Amino acid sequence: MKVSYLMSLYSKENPKYLNDAFLSLSLQTYIIDEIVLVIDGPITNELESVISKWDEALPFRLLRLDKNVGLAQALNKGLEICSNELVFRMDTDDVSEPNRTECQVRFMLQSNVDILGSQAVDIDENGNYIKDRQVPFDHETISKLIWCCPMIHPSVCFWKSSIKSIGSYAIDCPHRQDDYELWIRAESLGLKFANLPQRLIKYRTVKGYRSKNSFMVGVNRFKLGLPALIKNDLRLVSILSLSYPMIRSVLPDFLLDKFENWVSLFDPRTKKYEK
Repeated sequence: MKVSYLMSLYSKENPKYLNDAFLSLSLQTYIIDEIVLVIDGPITNELESVISKWDEALPFRLLRLDKNVGLAQALNKGLEICSNELVFRMDTDDVSEPNRTECQVRFMLQSNVDILGSQAVDIDENGNYIKDRQVPFDHETISKLIWCCPMIHPSVCFWKSSIKSIGSYAIDCPHRQDDYELWIRAESLGLKFANLPQRLIKYRTVKGYRSKNSFMVGVNRFKLGLPALIKNDLRLVSILSLSYPMIRSVLPDFLLDKFENWVSLFDPRTKKYEK
């Protein structure tokens, strides 16, 4: 089975992280047929140098956009030119474990799943371990908890036809909700989910990530998630959990770490799920 990787790159990405991402793809135990890299508007010379460095070692298929159109539209344009039915998503600052592609291909060929993710490890700017990131395995639990995003988006692969059948990424989606909105819509339209128990992605968390998640980002997430919560998991604790991003955004830094550590004890995604 031939597979495509789909990535989007814009000018503010970090060249070192991009190099780490490409290195991880070069070390895959399963042959990648193509890497569709959407260059979303003009990028820096440093980023161009990283692409050139890996041009011979990796099977790039470059799609250069004249101007920045945003993640959803860039991914949709890239998805259109993916040659293969099985498409892997990956961000340009994360790291795939060497067996990622192999493990996910094997599972997808033996199941009726449309969208497959995995567990992950959070790493810092220097690639150092921070914590494990846990999500449920089975479709029933993922469906129930779809409001709290039980899919780690850079760990995901999916059937191209399944994603296109539901309209692909929503270009009018609120800021920073592209994948979250897609998962909610996919669940509501009957697509099947699963997560592998292996940690197949190193998910990079860098300084300043909290500042990206503003109060309005939290509000938009609440609006998107509430209908799914009401449909699948209507509990007071679920409503409070869905409100968490809004609360987090207004807390002072000296309270934030303690608050996040306390809230993590109640995160429904972190339970040790069994199939």
